[in-house]
Amino acid sequence: MSYFYLRFSVILFHTSNFAEMKDHCYHCGDPIETPVTQGDHLFCCTGCSLVYQLLNDKGLSDFYTLNSRPGSKPVDTNFDYLKDQTLTEQLLDFRDDQYSSIELSLPSIHCSSCIYLLEQLPSIREGIQNIRVNFFKKNARILFRHDTINLLELVQFLSSLGYTPNLSTKSSQKNKKKTLTDYKLGLAFFVFGNVMLYSLPEYIDNEDPFLIEITPFLRYINMLLCLILYLPSQHYFTSSLRAISQRKINTDLLITIGIITLFIRSFIEVVFLDLSGYWDSLAGLIFFLSTGQW
Repeated sequence: MSYFYLRFSVILFHTSNFAEMKDHCYHCGDPIETPVTQGDHLFCCTGCSLVYQLLNDKGLSDFYTLNSRPGSKPVDTNFDYLKDQTLTEQLLDFRDDQYSSIELSLPSIHCSSCIYLLEQLPSIREGIQNIRVNFFKKNARILFRHDTINLLELVQFLSSLGYTPNLSTKSSQKNKKKTLTDYKLGLAFFVFGNVMLYSLPEYIDNEDPFLIEITPFLRYINMLLCLILYLPSQHYFTSSLRAISQRKINTDLLITIGIITLFIRSFIEVVFLDLSGYWDSLAGLIFFLSTGQW
């Protein structure tokens, strides 16, 4: 008797699960109130149905095999403010005669299906050249031809697929990055100006006893000031370590080698050889690099 009761319970459990799955949208997994039917599948709204039709027409139905509820419901959001060309250029990370690049926050990314779909966008929408998705940060860097698809159309297209960009996050990130770059430039300028000032006795052929006596002390002051230059040049070290971990060579690695070589050579000259070192060259290098970034 207990055996039949157990079998009946298992059948009832699977039946209830099947009913629950049938009551949810095939695309986004949300509960269905007013069903929209397309083929053998039910959808919660026409938006999900249209996304399914688009993917099916493009041969990307594998999107639904990676996860049971892969998609996100499309959101109808007004992005008309992106018609302002000045604002658009402020949001872009790069722009030339043909291509534009932007990094967008996409909070709806939640599974491997999302990554699969987003990386297939160049085959779905003309004008999108390349897209790189960062799943952990929930953002994507997109390269597109602005003569084929502008930023407004790109954002609307992403929103229609259920990946509405959070442009307020993008704006705040750019402001934060700009502020950080300003601080780095200001710090590099402060060190560069003071190092050049304290290095002045090295350029003057003067027998003044006071200058001769104070020069070694000024060399150590320059060395301490150049330690501060690690802050405006920190990203070079970080990028170099990342390149080394991937067994690659990039421009930041070469710059980092130059910075370390200048510092070590100057440190040896000042501490062991009683020479002036190259603190002014090191400070100038990082200052002009920071100016280029700014």
